[in-house]
Amino acid sequence: MRTLRLQSTSIEKNSNSINLFFGGSITNFDNERIQEFDNDFGTGTISGITLTSGLSFMQYDVNFREELKIQMNPAPENPIYFVYCLKGKVVQNFNGTDIPKTLNEFQTAILGGTGEISEIIFPSDQNVKLFIIRVTEDPNAINTDSLKEQLYNLFSEGKEQPLRYFGTYNLRIGEQLAQIDKISQRGVVKKLLIEGILNLTLAMEIQHL
Repeated sequence: MRTLRLQSTSIEKNSNSINLFFGGSITNFDNERIQEFDNDFGTGTISGITLTSGLSFMQYDVNFREELKIQMNPAPENPIYFVYCLKGKVVQNFNGTDIPKTLNEFQTAILGGTGEISEIIFPSDQNVKLFIIRVTEDPNAINTDSLKEQLYNLFSEGKEQPLRYFGTYNLRIGEQLAQIDKISQRGVVKKLLIEGILNLTLAMEIQHL
């Protein structure tokens, strides 16, 4: 099993780490980064974009030749991750110490919120399409009761432990996220369209969970 360590919550820095790890080509469109590879690691596309209000988004559309573990270090922002598996399945745990839990096709989860390193393991020789919406503190927010804080209070058990909330299957969320691949515009127009889709997706996921 190979391990990719993402030591930042910055899409730009993560994209650079992904590019160094996988090789292939990386394309920049405004603040969106798209990594494409077809080599000994496997084939796929990994894209990421930073939005407003503390939101960012990454999409993995990949098929790896051997198992790959991606470690996401949350410090110091301690984001909350909304994860949805549209195709295939992945395994998740924290710091390699938890009992691994499988996120299956059409299943959604809420993870993080504390300083625990989250690990996502992709299987070998399987097409996986995974969406990750990341929520951090909005630096421009006036109200101290931020979206991240509200989400943590909603789904935590009142302890300083990472969120690990796995929901049941939900096709409607998958249909909503699939709209992102149909966006043909670039630049600020694409950014606004993605942000609208993600905000609606977050509302659907919160209601579902």
